[in-house]
Amino acid sequence: SASLLEEPKLIEALQILIANGVETQTALKMLPTIAKGSKGSGTDPADMANLATALSIHMGVKPEDIGKALDVLSTAGKLGSFELNNMAREFPTLGSYFKQLSLTQKDLPAIGAMLQVAKKGAGTPEEAANNMKNFMNKMTANESLQRFQKKGVDIIDLITNPKKYFPEEESGM
Repeated sequence: SASLLEEPKLIEALQILIANGVETQTALKMLPTIAKGSKGSGTDPADMANLATALSIHMGVKPEDIGKALDVLSTAGKLGSFELNNMAREFPTLGSYFKQLSLTQKDLPAIGAMLQVAKKGAGTPEEAANNMKNFMNKMTANESLQRFQKKGVDIIDLITNPKKYFPEEESGM
């Protein structure tokens, strides 16, 4: 960790973690994971620290599980065109919607897939994130939640388990 603290960008990442309420010792333990994820994806360490913070705050990902969470998102990014560096920039904004839907670490593969689908219909990653934000905003509106509930639809289950509701042979997914 000492050699990591010689990198100005990693010091900034550490400061972001601490400013967001991560205890100093925990933040220091997270730093190598952030450095590795940042280097492997070409993501600014500050953005990676913000992503780690959003995963923790909005989705309840424990500091010791941040590496696993980043691996899941990285894999989704490699399989599509909404990559980890895009997620690192956009996830802090989207995280509050995920929290409203009670999404957790186990839902990260579905979130990664949703971001890939959003990117297919958008020109840029920013546009995809905005489309996703608009979609999530509509889905989390009280009126929408009440309508789904009246119809007996568990919207969280629908979002995180679409194949359950739309089998492959019917939907072509």
